Amino acid sequence: MNFWFVRMFCCLLKILNSVVRYFYPAAGTVSKFHVKCRNGLYPRSSIQRFTVPDDRVSWDVAMPEYTPVHYTADVVTSRPVWADPDFEYGSYVLYITYIHT
Repeated sequence: MNFWFVRMFCCLLKILNSVVRYFYPAAGTVSKFHVKCRNGLYPRSSIQRFTVPDDRVSWDVAMPEYTPVHYTADVVTSRPVWADPDFEYGSYVLYITYIHT
């Protein structure tokens, strides 16, 4: 009885796994790169993001042509409590540079 139960349980898991993969092909796959910020457009806008290919994502790879647009969503410009402060003050913009050591 126990052997039969375990065998049926394993078969049901295999079937469930097949069904999930059929309806959700990307289920179970994990990208090693951050993908939410690499979808082309900023959320709820028509502003195009700077495209960074997968082989240039690492901070260890130089990309001197990287010139992203300065974009702040309208909802953030009203300075909600959850938003980070804007680093732009008048004509001065703080640029953060990563130096790999």
